Amino acid sequence: MRWNLLADATTAATRLYNSRTISSTSLNVLVAALLTALYNDSLWLNLIDIVGVKSASSVYFYLTFYILASTICFSFLNVAALFPGHKYSLILIVIAAAMGSYFIDHYGVYIDADMIVNVLQTDSHETLELFNIGFLLHLLIYAAVPSFLIVKLKIIQDHGFKGLIKTICVPAISLLAALALCLPSYQTVASVTRTHKEIRYLVTPSNIIYGAAKALTDSEGIRPTIARLDETANLGDTWQIKPEKPLLFVLIIGETARAANFSLDGYGRNTNPNLAAKDIIYYSDVTACGTSTAISLPCMFSDDDRVHFSRKAAAKKENLLDLIAQVGLDVAWLDNNSGCKGVCARTPQVSVEYDPETCSNQRCFDLAMLPVLDTPVNTDRVIVMHQQGSHGPSYYKQIPEDMAFFSPSCETSQLQDCSREQIINAYDNTILYTDLFISQAIERLEQLSDRYTTAVIYISDHGESLGEKGIYLHAAPYFIAPTEQIQIPMLAWLSNGFSERFAIDRRCLKQTAAMPISHDNLFSSVLGLLDINSTLYNPVLDIFRGCTSR
Repeated sequence: MRWNLLADATTAATRLYNSRTISSTSLNVLVAALLTALYNDSLWLNLIDIVGVKSASSVYFYLTFYILASTICFSFLNVAALFPGHKYSLILIVIAAAMGSYFIDHYGVYIDADMIVNVLQTDSHETLELFNIGFLLHLLIYAAVPSFLIVKLKIIQDHGFKGLIKTICVPAISLLAALALCLPSYQTVASVTRTHKEIRYLVTPSNIIYGAAKALTDSEGIRPTIARLDETANLGDTWQIKPEKPLLFVLIIGETARAANFSLDGYGRNTNPNLAAKDIIYYSDVTACGTSTAISLPCMFSDDDRVHFSRKAAAKKENLLDLIAQVGLDVAWLDNNSGCKGVCARTPQVSVEYDPETCSNQRCFDLAMLPVLDTPVNTDRVIVMHQQGSHGPSYYKQIPEDMAFFSPSCETSQLQDCSREQIINAYDNTILYTDLFISQAIERLEQLSDRYTTAVIYISDHGESLGEKGIYLHAAPYFIAPTEQIQIPMLAWLSNGFSERFAIDRRCLKQTAAMPISHDNLFSSVLGLLDINSTLYNPVLDIFRGCTSR
């Protein structure tokens, strides 16, 4: 049926092409109708699953929902018609809709402002992983062909006063008419939109247009001046007597690691054989403040909690790293991912050095970050390591080929071409590699403990969906995010010297490690652990406070 609709649409478009002349309003109506019908497979399948096809009223619901969705899209397109270059804005929207429909249909993602930000901040390696034959074929049919036809059309636009009134009034009247048509099925429409709020993030291209507009208005932009967090922050009593050994504290930010696949968290497979042999504290009930790196990373270093956090506000002020540097500790950021999302804007960055043993032609694996610990500076230092971790969909590329322990594994970015077993195997291999990376970081710090006061905290930025309920990857809107995307692993390792210097009872920490915590706790917990005094410190959020005798 879909291909018949596409054939009919192509025939209609060919007729338009032959005439080559069309008004901007008529073209907007046609594009809105076609986009809503042909670029929203997941939307219609979800609606059918929710409402069913039980009676004439349900059929009427689908008809009015289609008209309403098309009218909203038409209204967005008419806004674009108010500006020069209407033809090219239409082409851009068609291309965006084609891309959005592909990822919604194949990975079960939802598109909102956070997803738009996540896409814009994705690095070139991650982007190239998504370009495969299926994706390119989809773009050819749903983006290139319609765009070519639009290019060949001569669009008539009336930029006079009457044209302006028409461009504004026609969508407004159409929207009112569409709402009126929805009245007989109001109860069903209200029930679906209230109970299943995620539906709005499937309506293409309205979800993309609205998400992009919101992402732009929420953009942190360029901030020439940054507000200080706390002018009075200072080192606590443990720092007043000069210690024999300098501090070497490592904060590892995991990538896309979900707690459900950590054997330390009860997972059936032994994905943490190395860490299980270490004297660590594992926190078994930890929640991320976002479902994407673009949100979680700045959020976890912010003094604001998840409810009050915004990227725009965070970009205007300092964060945890700035506060640590302010009191006199040396801070460095080491990135093996797609950047720090503004967190390290004022922090010195250390580069990952290429090593043929830990790097491939395409990228360096996380073990390539460890040499930074071989020759540490002789000052009190905090190092943040941002992992490549378990970022998908090409999980197999995040580890060396000879470390793919679980097999058969999915060795393509086209997850729909793999069985769920293969996808989970590929993902579990990345968790196993993360286990190796963290354990080797701990071992290097153990070797340095005679010269440094060492400790490690590991915490992931967000989790990942591996096909549960047909959802893959991450970045779902938080209010509908599945548990797999927000439940994350966290652990701490404290050397004997660190525990003694900062008066931390590790046995006590293990006894309290099952309490519910989140990214909100990181800011005050790091300040408390390192004995940094600040007016922003919240003792209630410090997970170490109850186990110190300071």
